[in-house]
Amino acid sequence: MICPELQTLADEADAASAELQAIAGPLSDAQLTWRAALGKWSIADILTHQRITTEHCLPAVDRALGEAHCRGLYRECPFTLTMMGRLFVWYVEPPPAIKLPAPKKLVPVLTGPPAEALPAFLNAQK
Repeated sequence: MICPELQTLADEADAASAELQAIAGPLSDAQLTWRAALGKWSIADILTHQRITTEHCLPAVDRALGEAHCRGLYRECPFTLTMMGRLFVWYVEPPPAIKLPAPKKLVPVLTGPPAEALPAFLNAQK
């Protein structure tokens, strides 16, 4: 049985994915790659950035969770965030309080059709 907090997070992620699919799914390649200004990211760029960030960070999170579990460093729900956890949530929650450039390895580079950015992102989120 999943704890209520984790179920809420899963439900919110599913709802966000469905909303994103409804908004970005019908867009053309031209709309997905349109940029508001020089140096700004397109929708496809943002989706690609989010996908590569997930693919880069998730293995480290999985390893940390596995190690914590093996060492008995976990607890049942409800859980509370540490100071570092609260700082991270503050940093990533919109609107951004601090804007920093993306690390080079997380800068998006479209390598396929722009329409593939959305399904690739949604797949990474699963």
